[in-house]
Amino acid sequence: MNKVRNPVDRRFKSYLFLRKVLHMKGLQLRTGEASDNDWLYELYCRTMMPFIKAAWGWDEAFQSTGFREHLAPIDWKIIIEDGLEIGGFVVREQTDCLWLELIIIEPVYQHRGAGKAVIDFLKCKATQKSKPLKLSVMKSNPVSSFYERQGFTMYEQDEFSFKFQWCEQKH
Repeated sequence: MNKVRNPVDRRFKSYLFLRKVLHMKGLQLRTGEASDNDWLYELYCRTMMPFIKAAWGWDEAFQSTGFREHLAPIDWKIIIEDGLEIGGFVVREQTDCLWLELIIIEPVYQHRGAGKAVIDFLKCKATQKSKPLKLSVMKSNPVSSFYERQGFTMYEQDEFSFKFQWCEQKH
């Protein structure tokens, strides 16, 4: 006898599975709030300024305005490890993909697995939605090799950036 599954139950179970991926790494997520805006911008400056300076130079007014207009606090998922907020990311669902807008992690917490855990989480989410996961990396940022190790392939580049995508491997 075939049992009909409730799609809400499937989505909830998938959501729980995705949360479990992060929890196994000792991480939690929460949605950003207005009170996170200054901290997120300061973290953005600490992590991205050297790469933006190398590519275009740093214009504080331009960066601050662009950050606040295009990366609203509610769009962020804040990464928490052992009760401490260590970073965040913004991912947007588009018609043809999940687009990782930005991921930033406090420098002292980099190279400890949080970024990989977030990417694993987003790969599960992309698989669940049957969409590729895409992102752009500035050429001045050495993180490209990290994404290649996570199974991403470069599909396009311009003068300043590489565009990467990850697609679920069908067996």
